[in-house]
Amino acid sequence: MNQMNLTKEKILKQVDTLSAKDLAEYIRREVVSLEELQKTGELDASKRKEINKILDVYKKEDADKIEKKKAEIEAENRASTKNAELEYIINNNHKYTPDMIKKTFESDENSLRDLCGRLDISLDLIKNYTGTEDWGSSKNNTVPKTLEEIPTGFTDVFFWGTSSSGKSCALSAILSTINTGNPYTITNPKIRIKYGKAYLEKLKELPVGGGGGLLPPPTLSDMTQYMPFRLQKDGEKRARNISFVELSGELFECFNQIQEVYNGIVPDEYLREGHEFAKLNLLLKSDNPKIHFFLIDYCATPDIQQKKKLQDAAEYFEQADNIFREKTTAVYIILTKADKIEPRSGKTREEEAQEFLNNHFGNFVKLIKRKCGENEIKTSEPRIFSIGQVYFNRICKLDRIYADKIIDDLFAVVKPPQINVWAWLFKLLSQ
Repeated sequence: MNQMNLTKEKILKQVDTLSAKDLAEYIRREVVSLEELQKTGELDASKRKEINKILDVYKKEDADKIEKKKAEIEAENRASTKNAELEYIINNNHKYTPDMIKKTFESDENSLRDLCGRLDISLDLIKNYTGTEDWGSSKNNTVPKTLEEIPTGFTDVFFWGTSSSGKSCALSAILSTINTGNPYTITNPKIRIKYGKAYLEKLKELPVGGGGGLLPPPTLSDMTQYMPFRLQKDGEKRARNISFVELSGELFECFNQIQEVYNGIVPDEYLREGHEFAKLNLLLKSDNPKIHFFLIDYCATPDIQQKKKLQDAAEYFEQADNIFREKTTAVYIILTKADKIEPRSGKTREEEAQEFLNNHFGNFVKLIKRKCGENEIKTSEPRIFSIGQVYFNRICKLDRIYADKIIDDLFAVVKPPQINVWAWLFKLLSQ
């Protein structure tokens, strides 16, 4: 018979024959008590002492098990709480910035590593984030001050948009896609003043693939960026000369003031050298061909201020004759941040975007189309654009599909410079 399956009655009849260890185990299981064993008169002092020693060991073991279990429960609770915290941050990451995340997990790198792993972004982007990265926006960012200084033989590509419309991010996506070297090559032009070189170099650093990269901060509201470069496609013999012009969001403040304060008249202060409005006018006066991209920021709750500013711009465009001139070769309207569009059942994202633009910016879109028709300028239906997945407002995993479409537009519209046969012959004969 198994000695450890005895009933209390049988235990009490075998006190003298059962071992101290067996008796201690029955006491531990609460089958019998030490007091009941003593009442039989069969429990001698030495066995009782040995039983007490074993019970002390059992007490410690049981206490350790309780503490271990308690620790396990607490760890599970902490893990559950931490997991809930991480899930909240992931689902609401637009409420955070990299420095906020860095501070939240400054003493818990394991959780930070877990968070970055779940999002598939680089841990180092958070750990090394300072918020003071030098984007070169104050280095060599001067725009030409006279018509003579504007590089000739280039196509100037203007990116329009109110503040926070995504101009800088779109440019970073486009330039970074070009900079992959597949199937493009971007090089510096041979011009005397390296306009916007530092800023352009920083914009094209956003990696394609991998753990993501940093997006540019919002452009300073009072700064226009002028960035000439040479763009060549694999298999082509000659590069295209292109200048990207990131126009200041302040211009839309100017359009608003012109309509509401100055009764449609451009004030003298806007025309003084150095003012953003004066920079725009100068660049528009050049003989370079021009392409215009108008960027409109998508948001589920339409921005009333953006709508008003674009309407004021439309009114200015209606009366001005220097925006859509014979030198303008193409105009496009782009709805940015399209990844935020959640199509309704049976609708495509493009259809939702078109409805959004018609409902909230219909007058602006119609005016642009009409002006293009009047001046025989190439245009197309408004399209959507997304830089990819954005985390914590600054970290982006670039999706190049939309950038590639804009690059395709540039290659379709901008032609490589033609060889001047007479100049070539003269140079050859002069050698």
